[in-house]
Amino acid sequence: MQSVKSVVNLYFMLRVLPRRVILLAIVAGIGFYSRRHPVGRYLWDKSVGDVCYAAGAFLLIGVLAPRLRPAMIAAAALAYCIAIECFKLTALPARWDANPLLRVVFGTTFSVHNLICYAVAIAALFAVERQMQKWPPESGR
Repeated sequence: MQSVKSVVNLYFMLRVLPRRVILLAIVAGIGFYSRRHPVGRYLWDKSVGDVCYAAGAFLLIGVLAPRLRPAMIAAAALAYCIAIECFKLTALPARWDANPLLRVVFGTTFSVHNLICYAVAIAALFAVERQMQKWPPESGR
C-alpha cells in the first residue's frame, strides 16, 4: 500500500510542480518587465505588477507546499499579501526604498488598489487550480 501511495505522490509532483514553476517564472518576468518598462498606462505600469506579485505568492506557496489544496494556497497567499500591505503602514518599507530587493518584496506605501489587485489575482489562480484538478473531464457519463 505504501508503494502505491508513493507512486501517486510522485505522479502528483510531476504533474503539478512543473506547471507551477513555469508559471511562476512567467509571472515574475511579466511583473518585473512591467515595472522596468512603463508605458504611461496605469493598468500596465501599476496594476500588472501588483497582480503578478500576488500570483507569484500563490504560485510560490504552491511550489513550496504542493500537496496543499488550492483553497489553502489561496488563503495563505492572500494572508501574506495583506500582511505585507499592512506592514507598509509602519513606514519601515519606505525607509528601505534604496534596496531594490526589499522594495520588490515589501513595496513602499500602503494602497487599497494593491489589495484589490491581490484579491483578483489570487481568486483567478484559485479558479484555475480548481479547474485543473477536474481536468481531464470524465467521459462516459
